[in-house]
Amino acid sequence: MRECLEHLSAFNFGRAVQHLEDAQHDLWVRVRWLLIGVALGATFAAGLIHVWQLSY
Repeated sequence: MRECLEHLSAFNFGRAVQHLEDAQHDLWVRVRWLLIGVALGATFAAGLIHVWQLSY
């Protein structure tokens, strides 16, 4: 019984570590997409401002 509990404890610890690694990976993917979106938005806004200034 003790061996089963130790195995289960090690398995649960391994799953917790894996879940933490997955969460960190997901966070960096989201941050990367957020930065790409901000960069594209800033580029689009700068282009619009430039076009508006040329038209006046």
